[in-house]
Amino acid sequence: MAAFVAFALLGLFSSLVPGFIGGVLHQDSHAVQGAVVFLLLAVGTVTQVTLSRFSSRRVVLAGLGLFLVALALIIAALAQAGMALFLAGTVAGGVAVGAIFLGSLATASRLAPAERRGQAISAFFVACYAGLTIPVVGVGVLSEFTGTLPAVLTFSALLAVLCLFSMARIASPGEPA
Repeated sequence: MAAFVAFALLGLFSSLVPGFIGGVLHQDSHAVQGAVVFLLLAVGTVTQVTLSRFSSRRVVLAGLGLFLVALALIIAALAQAGMALFLAGTVAGGVAVGAIFLGSLATASRLAPAERRGQAISAFFVACYAGLTIPVVGVGVLSEFTGTLPAVLTFSALLAVLCLFSMARIASPGEPA
């Protein structure tokens, strides 16, 4: 679930960047739009390298906590048409996604029996890529009826609930992580 949520943020974010930067901030440069998406991915990559020595449970929980901050910053940026807030949400989102991906992949790999590890990791990536696509399609369909901001708010609320659910499950004492 945590990986689904992380990839959902990636998909939602990367689908919002061109419209927000071009339409709301009137910055039509594809280079600027691409640089913002690159920033999210680069921060996520650096986060994975930096946090690789820490326990997967702590890394995922920290990432999920920061995920909520990133969602709030991105929503505030959309509502206020603020580039600084959007960039702050970008960095926070990159750290969150990198941490969640690193910790959840390490957990899935560690918990899977050796003879089934390939299947477990394949299922893990199916969940990731479902997170990358389903929310984006959902926001696109919903925005046709409600507008972009209400659609993003709706899916962000859903992602926040899934994030909190994941945090509760991972933080409970009997759960392996």
